[in-house]
Amino acid sequence: MGFCLCLSTPAATIFKADPAANLNLPASGSNNVAPGAPDVATWNHLVVNHTHSALGANLKRSGIGILDPVRPITVAAGNTLQINLLSGTRVSGRAFF
Repeated sequence: MGFCLCLSTPAATIFKADPAANLNLPASGSNNVAPGAPDVATWNHLVVNHTHSALGANLKRSGIGILDPVRPITVAAGNTLQINLLSGTRVSGRAFF
């Protein structure tokens, strides 16, 4: 999986839902909304069962937030995740990319 640093302003913080859905699908996000390129994709303690996710496609995000996971958060290899680390990416706890 490759990473790229880019400049942008986040539009919204979208929390990861607990279903086993690739991160590009609406079912992977809270309120059935997948984060878009200007958004910050965020995991928290509400993701209990499905802490391992696949991207499902090449994705762009303004940031990634891993706040207080119950278990380690893992993202499978296979696609490219482009992240703007300057827009407020927060990692605390356990994350593996």
